[in-house]
Amino acid sequence: MHENNADREVITRASGEACGSKIISIPGAMILDFIPIRFNSRMERALQNAILSVPGAKGIKNVTVEETWYYWLIGHTRCVIITGDVVR
Repeated sequence: MHENNADREVITRASGEACGSKIISIPGAMILDFIPIRFNSRMERALQNAILSVPGAKGIKNVTVEETWYYWLIGHTRCVIITGDVVR
């Protein structure tokens, strides 16, 4: 069961980042993306990194999400940065 974070005490503001890559991909042709490496879990990992960065944190609210990406010779990497108010 999920608890409501709206009534919890804000400890501080924190952020977490996580990246994932796809190898053998062609920019703009998503059908040709192969070999994902930690790609689909990057949002969840960034959220966990933000919460775990503050001792005693139980959750996060007022979340903002940023995504950056870059292409390299035979693939691309996408990174997610989640920032929010950490609550206990």
